[in-house]
Amino acid sequence: MRGRTRRAGRHLGVAVLSTMILALAACTGASTDRASPTVSPEQSAESPPTALTVPETVLCGGRGILDVWISVDRLVDQRAATELGPRAAAAVQRQDLGPNASGVAFDSLPSDWFIGEESADRVILLQRLPLPDGLTADDPGAVALPDYSMRLFLIDPPVPADLRNWFPVFENECSFEIPLQDLRIPDLMIDDALKDPAATHLDLLVHERECTSGRSAEGRIKVVALRETADRIELAIGIRPPDGSGVATCVGNRPTPFRLALSSALGDRDVVDLGRVPALPVPVVTFQEW
Repeated sequence: MRGRTRRAGRHLGVAVLSTMILALAACTGASTDRASPTVSPEQSAESPPTALTVPETVLCGGRGILDVWISVDRLVDQRAATELGPRAAAAVQRQDLGPNASGVAFDSLPSDWFIGEESADRVILLQRLPLPDGLTADDPGAVALPDYSMRLFLIDPPVPADLRNWFPVFENECSFEIPLQDLRIPDLMIDDALKDPAATHLDLLVHERECTSGRSAEGRIKVVALRETADRIELAIGIRPPDGSGVATCVGNRPTPFRLALSSALGDRDVVDLGRVPALPVPVVTFQEW
């Protein structure tokens, strides 16, 4: 089972993760409608917490087929795959597991992959995905693509006589996110046309990835955490699923404008999305190019 989407983003390193305090315990493309949105008024009057709980593990989702949880420590303090023990090293280099493992097993231990898990019965390797050709990290087309490639191997898999219908390894691509209880985690962007250093607000574009029959996320957006410093604005935003139990179609969701009130002028401060692990900068985009 192999995912075939990609997400571009930039690491901020471990500084944001290490400063978080314990305070708080997907399936569509964007619309091709390129008209600039009308900015909504501030949608959250209450003061949100200033930090999120950093969980011990985060999910690389397999769309219900195989959900794989990765230790946050493994993402922050990375060990190269070349440091695998003998049994794990042999598992990721096995070439006798049939046609469905072709291209997943490694010919040699890769130095550009790191260890997501190494246990008695399985090993997980991760690699930061490069940007697709022609895209930059702040390109609107790169915002919703996954950050990592993941490969999972069993240490000592049973080998059936017929290998044709057997999937002995698992490959996926994913982004790691902090669970926000019953809220969905959106893709965040800053609208360059509305960015004003003198303003005491920040105009965001909030893109809901899940299928919602094209409905706007207006009225369902919640600021889960917000922390302002002299040089940085750290935030986490979630979206409440729409009411109703009907089947939603995947016609594509336009980003929803959301105005975030700030305690002081925006200035040239960096804006950081704490919903990602590790945290990522929020890209500045030109909406017409979306």
